Amino acid sequence: MREQEAELEQNKEVKVKVTSARDLRRQASEMHAKVTEMAELAQKHHDLMVEFYRKADKSREEADASHRSFVEAQEAADAEHKYFIACQKELRDYDKVISGLRKKTKKAKVSKEQKAVRKEAEHVYKMFRAGEKLTTDDILLLQRSKLI
Repeated sequence: MREQEAELEQNKEVKVKVTSARDLRRQASEMHAKVTEMAELAQKHHDLMVEFYRKADKSREEADASHRSFVEAQEAADAEHKYFIACQKELRDYDKVISGLRKKTKKAKVSKEQKAVRKEAEHVYKMFRAGEKLTTDDILLLQRSKLI
């Protein structure tokens, strides 16, 4: 009987240990499933992260290309603006030359007219000195020419 009791106690111990082992196996299996689920989720997020990095790299490349294009356009615009300013300066210089030529032409015309008037006035003055009759216009011409 003592043997049977010892056997039963051992069986109880074994039974408790077997039950405990089964519980531990079940817990281990649940934890393994949870670890597997988390690993799959982590992989999914990692794949998304890699995809977003690729998209960010592509966007960065496009932004860099756009920026290079912008800088080139800005430099071209600056060059055109400098050319425009140079053309404006040249136009102002031409305007000054044209204005000077107009003044010179006008002055020459006035001078030519003054010479013609002076010549006419001298002719009228000679007529006056010769005792010929003068018209009112002739007298006014002599006054304007400061010959009398």
